[in-house]
Amino acid sequence: MLLFSIALTALIPQKISKNSDLDAINTWFSLNKLSLNISKAKFMVYSTNSLGKRFSDIALNIGSETIDRVKKFKYLGVAFDENLS
Repeated sequence: MLLFSIALTALIPQKISKNSDLDAINTWFSLNKLSLNISKAKFMVYSTNSLGKRFSDIALNIGSETIDRVKKFKYLGVAFDENLS
């Protein structure tokens, strides 16, 4: 048995239908005998102005599972926050 892990980071433009696109990614993973660990999945809305406030109630789902929203996170040692500061 061969086990491995892939870290996936995606930037999704606001015009894309996010939940259906995430379901399509999940379907692709399943068809290729891969799985997403949705319990570890997080998302953040980036904005340098008040535009980000329009997305304060956004929810992302893969299937019936909700992805947690975070205000900051660290990726490859670099800290990111919602204001890109």
